[in-house]
Amino acid sequence: MLERAEIPALVLIVLLFWGIAAIRLDVLPIPWQDEPWLMQPAHELLTQGHLGLPMFRNRGNHLETKVFDAPVFYLESALWYRLFGFSLTSARAFNLGLAGLALALVFAFARRTQGAVGALAAVAFLATEANYFDIARMIRNDFTVLVHAWIAFNLFLWAERAPVPETPRFKWLDFRFVLAGIGAGLAVQSHLNGLYVFGVFGLWLLLRDGWKLWRSTAAWSIALGVMLSLIPFGLYAASDWTSFVGQWRGTPGRYAALQGGLFDNVLHEWRRYYAWGVTILNYGGAQTRLFLTWLLIAAALLFGLVRAVLFFKVRTSALSPQSATLSSKFWFRSLATTFFIIVFFTILDEPKSPNYIPHLMAWFAVCLGEMVTGLLEFGKESVQWRRMGQVLAGLLAVYALWTGLVFARYLRWTQSFQPAPYHELAAALREAVPPDIVPVGYPTHWLAFTDKPTYLACKSRFWRKLPGRDFVFIVDEKGIASNSRKFPKWLKENSPQFTILAELENTLYGKITVYYTGTNPRWQGQPILRYRFNGRNAGFEKLPSRKPEPVTKNPEKVPATPDNSAAEDENSGDDE
Repeated sequence: MLERAEIPALVLIVLLFWGIAAIRLDVLPIPWQDEPWLMQPAHELLTQGHLGLPMFRNRGNHLETKVFDAPVFYLESALWYRLFGFSLTSARAFNLGLAGLALALVFAFARRTQGAVGALAAVAFLATEANYFDIARMIRNDFTVLVHAWIAFNLFLWAERAPVPETPRFKWLDFRFVLAGIGAGLAVQSHLNGLYVFGVFGLWLLLRDGWKLWRSTAAWSIALGVMLSLIPFGLYAASDWTSFVGQWRGTPGRYAALQGGLFDNVLHEWRRYYAWGVTILNYGGAQTRLFLTWLLIAAALLFGLVRAVLFFKVRTSALSPQSATLSSKFWFRSLATTFFIIVFFTILDEPKSPNYIPHLMAWFAVCLGEMVTGLLEFGKESVQWRRMGQVLAGLLAVYALWTGLVFARYLRWTQSFQPAPYHELAAALREAVPPDIVPVGYPTHWLAFTDKPTYLACKSRFWRKLPGRDFVFIVDEKGIASNSRKFPKWLKENSPQFTILAELENTLYGKITVYYTGTNPRWQGQPILRYRFNGRNAGFEKLPSRKPEPVTKNPEKVPATPDNSAAEDENSGDDE
């Protein structure tokens, strides 16, 4: 009966996920720093014919015309923008669509390995998890990785279960594993964190073929698929090898273990999980529901470990009728994969960002489905397991009830006010910035100047070069807080020599001040434009202008920053 209803149930889960997540997608959450620079390369491809990040051109290496990071993500998002238009809402809808597709791919994998009940439990758990829901509602390239990774996992499973012909045409080649390798290659070209897919395939081949995996048709076929997927990228990189090397020179900094930072990476991994619950969905009910999420994940992993120990104990018994090995069990493969990915992000990934939790959550959900399936199976033969199943059912019921309350509270919250759209702030910023001067600001505010390829993102140490040069400097309170720790002191010491062009009070980003940093008298005597916004609520008013403030001609000289500190500032605040 359930097998007939499993597809409608999956469709219902995905549609509910899309429907709730799409509410106020254009204004909630407020645009943040990563979204603009993840959108700009696709925008440049559509308008200028090349992948570029002009907002970061001050960093060199021809970033304004060539970007070598995540080309698959940029190409796929450009295709989406071509079909559905370019805007923040469209970009977020692209990511939300990928998140729903990833749910379907996780279901397809779990359905093959554990049955309909476990697969539906896994997908329902993943779709209602706070971090997954939150990251799906903003533009990120992590879900491009997830989609390609889970396509590759499903292809591997399909290839592994397909009948092997008695007389294969190519002895050392299986086109199904080649397709899996292509999927893995596309995942890593969407975000470098997709490297874990290669490790997962290596683990699966090791569990399947042992140490003779190098003689495996699957291994060589996957390697061929990866190489085929990387050929276009290799040709693209070869077209400007110097810029490619320059852009990727800082990449090992994201993987501190490659530079001797293994201990620090392990020591700081708690930061990722500490920030797990900071999501829009958890408004009003964060701590309890996050505790329930962690409790279910811990129970699923513990169940898998206990199951492995019991299997090994029975398997090694002289009276055991079993002939299968532990490594041949799909539930064990899922458990081993989950722990491998945990170790991957613990050891290699340095930013410790909660944005990467969906990679972990997908496998946590699969393990939860395995626990549900296993307890249903064991409960038929043992009273003790049946009681454990009843405890799990009660815990899942509490989780489902609390999840329903959280979603209801979230829906009421989104309808309780009219959120401030970014385009209101963008209109005020465009009015305040003279058309013939290059605007400089935090990456977020590129969204106000998408038609201005001259916009510069003022992250890292570039702000030191502003005094005396013709720029319009947009400073917001959130940007001050997340920039270099030296920036507030520098701004306090240098702002007296800047001309204030506009002040925007109580915006989504706190107070915003628009400075002119040059010496042209044309802009130094302009009245100061003033705007008052309503915080998170829509609407703003234009206040009477006020007289310009006197400019300090010879401000106190700011001490030079040592090279090592400057290099440290270069990566300050970056979160890719």
